[in-house]
Amino acid sequence: MTFTNSKILKNLNGKLYMHKSGERVYSTQKYMTECITNAFDNSPVPSTNFYDYFISILWSDSENNEMMDFFGFEGLKKNWKANPDVQSWVIKNGVWMHDNPFTCGEGIILLGKEEELRRKTKNIEEYIKSTVDLDSINKILSQ
Repeated sequence: MTFTNSKILKNLNGKLYMHKSGERVYSTQKYMTECITNAFDNSPVPSTNFYDYFISILWSDSENNEMMDFFGFEGLKKNWKANPDVQSWVIKNGVWMHDNPFTCGEGIILLGKEEELRRKTKNIEEYIKSTVDLDSINKILSQ
């Protein structure tokens, strides 16, 4: 599998990544954005500002359910170079859950590259505008 698309959500301090398996159900970037916005409307966390930033991986399962692996990062507002706390959720068809695996190995590779990128930036604004090299990640995944 590979990551085929990414979208930066500056207004929410977040990044969305499309896993190849999600292309069946998340047809456009506009729809990707609508899904995460709707998910926030049903979120168990107090507000979209609860996390310093988030990364979400969109995918679908064998039954074509809309799935998102959501990672909320916190603890960086006072010290950008700190080691963040991460909370993970799986969002299935808009419902937030903790009872499923939180991501796959490919998601962990992506998150590692994102954390490496974050540590090279000066602040949240620079980080949110920056993107990882999906071609290099996909090369790793194809080995």
